[in-house]
Amino acid sequence: MTLYDLIIARVKDDAGKLDDPADYNNAITAALARYSKGKPRVLVRDLPGTDGHDLALPVEWSPDFSEVRSLEYPIGNVPADILQPGCWALYQSPSSTVIRLVDLSPAATESVRCTFSVLHTEATLPATDIEPVADIAAAICLLQLAAAYGNSMDSTIQADSVDHQSKTDQYRRLATELRRKGLA
Repeated sequence: MTLYDLIIARVKDDAGKLDDPADYNNAITAALARYSKGKPRVLVRDLPGTDGHDLALPVEWSPDFSEVRSLEYPIGNVPADILQPGCWALYQSPSSTVIRLVDLSPAATESVRCTFSVLHTEATLPATDIEPVADIAAAICLLQLAAAYGNSMDSTIQADSVDHQSKTDQYRRLATELRRKGLA
């Protein structure tokens, strides 16, 4: 089952208030981001030298999320030669962000090994964490439903009206329960 299917099964929006698939997809994106903060995906890439101080960021780099965990140069020594944080920095220019090495200029024939964090996708989630991420995403959807019922007004006669306050509270309680379950 996909995250989308798991969320639909948890939310059970029979009234169709969340009728746009983007509502669910946005919740999945938010849940994956929240999950990734606690358990980021770690990648290792060898960045080619440039005969200068600047190295291009890996293609998988997420500007608002990724962090360099370590830089190894030269590659292959035992023990590994890990560059200290003061020996490099992320340098931002008007056109790009690069890794700037302070005192080193790896040749174009050399590489610097970069270990860094990125966001998870549904495909990279460990099987054991799919259900908790689905719980977090479903909780986000339930809060959207609570807001939808909290903002709606029923103008029909009182006997036929829906108790929106109780629906709002019900969805909030379910969201809180799923959030706790997802973060446990």
